[in-house]
Amino acid sequence: MQRSFRKQTHADFSARIARIDPYHARHGRSRGLDRVARRTIPNAVCGFGIAYVVLAIAGNRPHLEHSLAQGSLPVQHHATVLLGLTVFLAVACAGLLLHLSLAAFARGGRRHNARCLLTGALAAFVLTQTPTDAWQFGQGLLDDASHGVLTAMADRVGDRLPRFDIGVVQRVSGAGL
Repeated sequence: MQRSFRKQTHADFSARIARIDPYHARHGRSRGLDRVARRTIPNAVCGFGIAYVVLAIAGNRPHLEHSLAQGSLPVQHHATVLLGLTVFLAVACAGLLLHLSLAAFARGGRRHNARCLLTGALAAFVLTQTPTDAWQFGQGLLDDASHGVLTAMADRVGDRLPRFDIGVVQRVSGAGL
């Protein structure tokens, strides 16, 4: 049995490319590989942190002004500090809008990372906007075993940090968190 060999032409090459990568055959270029690493936890934590700081700053302006008045910073610089915080809030909101557009229109790793960041931001929003009654109701649903675990954890913190008293910790957020 003999095999016949013939020289491959450009049409043969193009037909093979069309079978292997139809996108390249139509558009003349490949899509390329997704080289963006998917970082789920770091992006979610970063989104949570940024959104929590933004919500804390935006919701506590009277507290910030009072704190500035009590500090040693001269009065003429108070407006500059508040302007800087306002610029930070604007840049953070623009960044969240950018990640919202990436989550809607990007592909692959960029979309995944943007969605993780927005999920963290949503978690911070839910945490800060949950009413105090809901937290108290949730704590009331815990059974004796859960209370025992929480008490044991508090005792261990007391053993490790003997001068740390959780009873004197005060919440400073306007939403009660």
